Amino acid sequence: MSDFRGRFGPDLDDLVPGALRFERDGSFVLELDDPIPEPERPDGSEADAASPGGNPAEVADPVPRDILGFLPDGRPVTLFDAVVEAPSLLPSSVRQTFHGSLSLTGAHVRGERDLVAGIRWTWRLPVSTAFQRRESSEPVVGSIPGILEGWRHDDGTGFQFSATRATPLRRLRHQVQHYCSQLLGLWNGSDVPGAAHTEVRVGDRWCVLRSRGGEPVPLARSSFLPVEDLSMAVFAAWIPLAHIVDPLPFLLTGLTRTRQLDALVLATALEGLHRRLYLEGVRFEGVSQRAVERAARQARHAGVEVLLSEGFTDEDKAHAVFRETLRHLNQMTYQDRVRELLEPVRLMVPGLFGPDMVQWIEMVTKIRDHQSHHLAIEFDEPSTALYDAAAESSRCALVLRILLELHPGYDFPSHLVRSPGFSSALAGIDRTGLWPGFSALAEFRTSARGTRGMPA
Repeated sequence: MSDFRGRFGPDLDDLVPGALRFERDGSFVLELDDPIPEPERPDGSEADAASPGGNPAEVADPVPRDILGFLPDGRPVTLFDAVVEAPSLLPSSVRQTFHGSLSLTGAHVRGERDLVAGIRWTWRLPVSTAFQRRESSEPVVGSIPGILEGWRHDDGTGFQFSATRATPLRRLRHQVQHYCSQLLGLWNGSDVPGAAHTEVRVGDRWCVLRSRGGEPVPLARSSFLPVEDLSMAVFAAWIPLAHIVDPLPFLLTGLTRTRQLDALVLATALEGLHRRLYLEGVRFEGVSQRAVERAARQARHAGVEVLLSEGFTDEDKAHAVFRETLRHLNQMTYQDRVRELLEPVRLMVPGLFGPDMVQWIEMVTKIRDHQSHHLAIEFDEPSTALYDAAAESSRCALVLRILLELHPGYDFPSHLVRSPGFSSALAGIDRTGLWPGFSALAEFRTSARGTRGMPA
């Protein structure tokens, strides 16, 4: 922990004395000698100074605010989203105490208004990681263009990203640093690693950024794919792709372990990933969209006429219902989307979808439809086996499909056949007993041995 006396406030014209403490987990605690005004309230009412002798509820307002300040040596500091702690003492002794999880030492940055030029950070990685052996840089395209370079610090190795144009801090942190950490987690088959050290470039200065998190630990030995194969070029390609598929990678590492819920979420994510990766397909190929719209219009009029002839009296409602029902007439079905999305995975990993991919797609379709509408699923198989197999196979399929989009030239089968994490996932699917007489693990190993001459 580090303690500092300084002056702090909502703006530089209204600073009061206080004590700032940086905790070991990266968070901060700020205790002020005098109160500062509340931030503007959502209802537009005027902010008050929270009086230490008044109602404790006025002191413990829940609205987060950014606080600016100066440390004793004159360095500026920004405390983001600081929230007042609820007082536990008598009102007469209450002092405003703030806590928060993100701070910047070396500059004043106000939310989205002040922009930053770059970010650099380290993880604790194996010494053999590919991008550590290179001194080159890689261009990054997409929503946040820039240059990615390797960077070393006492706390490990990572990247330095210089943005082509200045960018809000939170956006840069999420769409560059967090995305890169997410790739490490997906590729390595482990929890998303926390950064050991982070700095942000404000103007021509690099400033330390602290954020709440667990104690940084060395990245665990890979249980999925070897982290040594991740080059700087792969990370540079990942940043724009992650923006396209966001938030699916975060979803894949944040499952609930409640199998019914996970199976539903993952079944829905399959459609979401297809919409992100593919141009919108059509069901009626060879005819124009205008022709399909004419057909839908005629079908609507015909349907309304039948309803009116049967005694239904609200013609406007009938037209509205038919119009809404036929609105997506030319869009691909859920089943078509899943089939197109996962065909590359099926070719790469035979067995992941059981003995018949068509039946597997029917299974996840039923889960998606029935769970979404709170209907009971009537399957011949035990429900626990159904959800366990669907959740695990969907999770693996989504991870592999995203990584295949990222690195199509990578020899996934030869590495997956040696992957303890992937073998464990396939064995877990087999243990559900959903497909008697069929083994997902054996099918994959046989295929890998037969096509690549690898041991089973």
